[in-house]
Amino acid sequence: MVQNNAHINSVIKKVLIVEDDLLLLMITEKVVSSLGYKVCGTAESGYEALEKALNLQPDIIVSDYTLKGELSVLDIIRKLRELNPDIFFIILSDVPESELIRDIRNTGYIELVKEPFRPADLSAALKRAANRYKNHENSC
Repeated sequence: MVQNNAHINSVIKKVLIVEDDLLLLMITEKVVSSLGYKVCGTAESGYEALEKALNLQPDIIVSDYTLKGELSVLDIIRKLRELNPDIFFIILSDVPESELIRDIRNTGYIELVKEPFRPADLSAALKRAANRYKNHENSC
């Protein structure tokens, strides 16, 4: 399995985590790091996420679906997709999946992970993101 993580790390270099609950932010950061991914930054609001995403250029953004403040995760996705249509989002949510699917149906590379998440579920979503990112890079 270590070889698998080495392959993933050669494809995905940076993950930005967006979560407004500090404890969940720390847990998510620890899980993502323990899976062999590089956490390039964290953000606790939509505005902070936009700023950090523009500066850090992450390959994947792992975000809670419900953020406090004026910008929702859907706003973040729309704004960042204008600049980078290939950025991959993993959305963590306890909102019913049918509502999520309706909201983000046409936004592109997105994985949904049900909260509270199990590390295995987040790991599977990150691997799918790595595979899609790798496939996109190979087609350019």
